[in-house]
Amino acid sequence: MRKFLCCLFAFAICAVSFAKDYEGVATKVDGDKVTVKVGDKEMVFSTNADTKVVGGAKKDTAASLETLAKFIEKAGEKAKVKVTTAEKDGKEVEKDGKPVAATITAGGKGK
Repeated sequence: MRKFLCCLFAFAICAVSFAKDYEGVATKVDGDKVTVKVGDKEMVFSTNADTKVVGGAKKDTAASLETLAKFIEKAGEKAKVKVTTAEKDGKEVEKDGKPVAATITAGGKGK
C-alpha cells in the first residue's frame, strides 16, 4: 500500500508540472504582451497580474514589464529571456489566443 501511495504521489507531481519553457530573444513589450523570438519563430505571450518578471544580476530580483522593455531596448538582439507558461488542468492557459506567461526571466546565456 505504501508503494502504491508513493507512486500515486509521484504521478500527481508529474501531472501538475507540465509548464512549458521557451528560451529566446525578447523583441518587444506592447501593453500586456511580450514578443519573443524562439528559434526562427516569433511568439507572443500574454501577461496578467500573476505573471512574475525577474532578472538582473540576481535572478530572483523582481522586475516589471517596463523594466523588461528597457532591458530589450538596451540589450537589443542580446535580450535573452526564458518564458515559463501558466498551466491549468494540464493545458497551457491562454488569454486572447496567446499563451499566458507565468514567469519571464530576463538575462542569462541563452542560445
